[in-house]
Amino acid sequence: MNWQIGIILLVADIYLSIWGFNLYGAFSFRVALVFTGSPTDKTAMVLISDGNCMALGIFQLTRRGQVDCAKILTGGT
Repeated sequence: MNWQIGIILLVADIYLSIWGFNLYGAFSFRVALVFTGSPTDKTAMVLISDGNCMALGIFQLTRRGQVDCAKILTGGT
């Protein structure tokens, strides 16, 4: 069960990564950066959540005593 949560977290990481980089390049981000000198809260939270999902997903997949990730991905038992 833990490896399934890890895979879900890594899929969420990919989604948040794409969304965060799109927000990073948005016009509103650039305007906020010019006037305030800091990124918008939404962009920062999406990129921080992206990092958290990646770290937790990798942790769930590499925990000791769990099924080997390589076997899961290749269909082996």
